[in-house]
Amino acid sequence: MTNTTPSVIHSFENSAFAVRTEPRFHPVKKASTIVVQRCEKKYAIGMEDRIRLLEAFNVLLTPDIYGGKFGYIVRSIYFDSINNNDYLNKIYKASERKNIRIRTYNADSPIAKFEIKFKRGDNQVKKSITISKEDALAMINRDFSVLLKYENPTAQYGYKIMKAGLYRPVSFIQYDRRAFTHRDFNTRITLDNHVLYSNHSFNLYNPDLDLCTPILSNNTVLEVKYEKYLLPYLQDMILGCEHLGKPISKFGTSRKIVTSYYC
Repeated sequence: MTNTTPSVIHSFENSAFAVRTEPRFHPVKKASTIVVQRCEKKYAIGMEDRIRLLEAFNVLLTPDIYGGKFGYIVRSIYFDSINNNDYLNKIYKASERKNIRIRTYNADSPIAKFEIKFKRGDNQVKKSITISKEDALAMINRDFSVLLKYENPTAQYGYKIMKAGLYRPVSFIQYDRRAFTHRDFNTRITLDNHVLYSNHSFNLYNPDLDLCTPILSNNTVLEVKYEKYLLPYLQDMILGCEHLGKPISKFGTSRKIVTSYYC
């Protein structure tokens, strides 16, 4: 009998954790790459636990310098290949997988972040560069050649895989984020709620998009990120929460419409 389950597609030539430097194509802008490598764990928690954690984190941790005490809005456009390779690698639990996205924190911002996030188990490496609003809009319109303007290996690598894989925008995700940090072990904890998405509207800078489909409308996505070791008192606080189901993926959940074609 022929096996009809599609094989997991890996788009890495060697390892996702060793991004290769691509040739330079007449760059006109220099851009530095911000590299963050941490362990990441995700949980779904209810309102009671959200309030309890916020009260504790406001005392024990430092609110994110950019978000302040009341947090901020995150808006992201996720891309995938013509064959949905990144989504398939996720749902079939490939050992190495990635997400490619453009992110901004303000609809009026003149810039955006182009990010490639590699994951292996609970470990992740995120590489990001700052691009202009004009280049972000060009990428949403599938003009990835704007990445070649940046003298940066992450931009060059992104151009190569997005061009070869016929990438296109597949999901717009927006949510409210409260973020906290601790200087030990590069610890960062975020609580995301009011998560909305769209599979057809991709204008990152339009503040009035029709985002009417909620994800976990009554729950909070708790993300815990750290290097090597999580402080014991934070472990105890998180273990004390009532975890509502398996870890949450905003990208995976927003693309469940694709599941009907592959599962």
